[in-house]
Amino acid sequence: MGIDKSNDSLTNDMYRKKIRKITGLQTTKYYDTLTQKIGGKFKYKGDYKLINQPKYPQLDVDMSNAINADTTINELIDAYEERYGLIELDKCDIQTPSNLSEYSCDKISEEIGARFKDEFMEDFRNKNLAAEINSSRHDKILVIYGKNHLDDLRNYLTTK
Repeated sequence: MGIDKSNDSLTNDMYRKKIRKITGLQTTKYYDTLTQKIGGKFKYKGDYKLINQPKYPQLDVDMSNAINADTTINELIDAYEERYGLIELDKCDIQTPSNLSEYSCDKISEEIGARFKDEFMEDFRNKNLAAEINSSRHDKILVIYGKNHLDDLRNYLTTK
């Protein structure tokens, strides 16, 4: 999941600020099993059986016809706002640069944050990936995706 690759830096900056308002983080962060940190910053116990995603050359994958079927942060925010209304940024959010690692503005309510995580960061993304797989004309597909998504993703896949 990433920021949209559009050339409109002001729009992309606003999306980064909105995702930060919801999550409290500069960007969405992942576990690093080598350093046992989340986002290079927060130490976790390391009691999860996780591995870092291998680099593509290590997977011996032909990247010439590969696609990134994950949604962008911009798409997640747009889908959320279409369903629930605009995410309002306050003066602190707007004035705090989106690339600043320390975030001290008021975060959105826990209820809204949980809704966003469940409905959009998980379910919306799973449905989107399943639609890409279901519509693919290829009979061999490599999916690199988090294990926690697997059961829900299976529910959206159709058999051919």
